[in-house]
Amino acid sequence: MKPYATMKNFLLGLLAGAILFAANVFAQPREIFVLSIGTDGDDFEDDSGISASSGEVNGDILVYINGNPVLNYASGGVFKQINQYLRSGVNTVMLEGRSDMSVFVKIGVMSGQEFKRVVEKKEFNPGDISEGESLVFEADIEYTLPIFDPLNRVPADVSGKSLFPLLDRLREYLHGSDYDKAMALLLSQTKVWSEQAYGQEAEQLDLMLKQAGAYYRKNNIRYLPPSPESLRLIKGESVVLVYSGIDDSGFSKSETLGEFLVNSVEKRPVPAMRMVFVGGQWRVWE
Repeated sequence: MKPYATMKNFLLGLLAGAILFAANVFAQPREIFVLSIGTDGDDFEDDSGISASSGEVNGDILVYINGNPVLNYASGGVFKQINQYLRSGVNTVMLEGRSDMSVFVKIGVMSGQEFKRVVEKKEFNPGDISEGESLVFEADIEYTLPIFDPLNRVPADVSGKSLFPLLDRLREYLHGSDYDKAMALLLSQTKVWSEQAYGQEAEQLDLMLKQAGAYYRKNNIRYLPPSPESLRLIKGESVVLVYSGIDDSGFSKSETLGEFLVNSVEKRPVPAMRMVFVGGQWRVWE
């Protein structure tokens, strides 16, 4: 697994990737579950590690974990740490969409930077991938995340209109140079699951939040949200994937949610957000 490219990309990516990386580096050793997905099956039977690679799948696949959308897969080999979507006991990975190639999925376990074992794996055949096909595995974990509280399920009437105020608050905070509030809005729940699911220390997370705020301040970062009408939602049981457009300029396409304006000149796409309804209000989960 390759860590992330630069701290600049960490921060513009809402710091979630940086915090996950730090969870590996600074936390006490514990089991970190990793999902790998790709279309190259050469190493699929080798359980001495996890690897993933491929070309274009000529389709789009949405990966759900425990009924929540966590990843849109279209090409390449992808790894994702998934502790923030797991519960103790049985967990389910479901794929939905279409691929012209077989798709190989593995769940592996790491401790820090050390690979431990493959927990489960499955080959999904080419064509339409039905909702009935899933990979099931068990996780012996001691934490219970707020997304699994029945009171925090996604409301049936959720819409772009109900989620837009959160984005507008982010715009307001950054335009008003209130970076502490902006970081709290973006990363308060990331801090929750980083502590619970990855064993990250609160002091280290607080330091990273301060560093993020300082970076945003130094580069005069502003947020240009999409219109409420353009918001697209993919609803899960406890998580809603929210996006408004597609960025196809990199190695693989990805969902975006407006733009960051850096130093009043450069525009950069903001990654799609996964939002949760916790404590009676919408919050950014990842």
